[in-house]
Amino acid sequence: MALSVATAQTGPYVPETPGSTGPISSTPGSTSAREALGTTGDTRPSLWSASIGLQETYTNNVNLNPSNVAKSAFVTEITPFLGVRYLGPRASLVGNVSLPVVIYAPSDAAENRVYPTVDLLGDLTLVDDFLFLEGAVNVGQQFFSPFGAQPVSLANSTNNRYRSSVYRISPFIKGRTGYGTEYELRNDNVWTNLSGAPINTNNAQYTNLYGNVTNTQTTLGWRASFDYSDVHFENDQPSTVTQLYRGTGIYTATSSLQLSASAGWERNEFQFTNSQDVIYGVGFVWRPTPVTRALGTSVQVDPVQYCSWKSVTPY
Repeated sequence: MALSVATAQTGPYVPETPGSTGPISSTPGSTSAREALGTTGDTRPSLWSASIGLQETYTNNVNLNPSNVAKSAFVTEITPFLGVRYLGPRASLVGNVSLPVVIYAPSDAAENRVYPTVDLLGDLTLVDDFLFLEGAVNVGQQFFSPFGAQPVSLANSTNNRYRSSVYRISPFIKGRTGYGTEYELRNDNVWTNLSGAPINTNNAQYTNLYGNVTNTQTTLGWRASFDYSDVHFENDQPSTVTQLYRGTGIYTATSSLQLSASAGWERNEFQFTNSQDVIYGVGFVWRPTPVTRALGTSVQVDPVQYCSWKSVTPY
């Protein structure tokens, strides 16, 4: 039995209920808040949605224990929810927050808990067309072991459930010169925290520094890029470091065909292995029609060769 006891909203905000869409902030640097909404440059008035839900559940095995020690309980779930969609001239914020509160009767059946769920993504323009700041928060409930209990409802309590919290701050510069050179320098800083797991878990801090400079305005174009990642753990586990530096020559053969050749260097430092090597490869991008694109790459990292192919025809 579920009952929505109060709702409020301004504008056609979607989603209107917790969990109706996937997370928009979980991947560092994947998109900006404006891009997440598909409205780059849009500055429509802010929209918000708020509700509170009430659900009553009866279960004859609240902790999913063997039948000889199972406990029955009435479970009350109260879920406040807030969704926001703000697009301003210099800042934007999209996402939602919900705070399910689970109460058990009798009280000794299981421990009362709060299961916050947060999915927020925002950005801020510090200097027009040059300096930006992006931030994201993603908090949710996960299951620790695939072999443990995984109840579909919060009404059932299990030690296999834990809270995963991810916070990200990403300052970056991005722009284009008068000669058609595009540039980007981005620093992703990510903190992960795992709480409530059945065993001690390892929180971590992830830092990524990415840079890219490209010019394809002439027949012979070029690109230079680097990618440096460092993962620090709170315990004595060694850090993980990966580095990639690459230069690419780009030849525009025709208006629909572009060829490229690249060379660079990579280094990987993992817990048990370290490696470094020269990398090189070739690629192409072919646009036979305005709505069709095919692209492929072949990269050699001795002694392994990696090949990929992709064709895209949107409708």
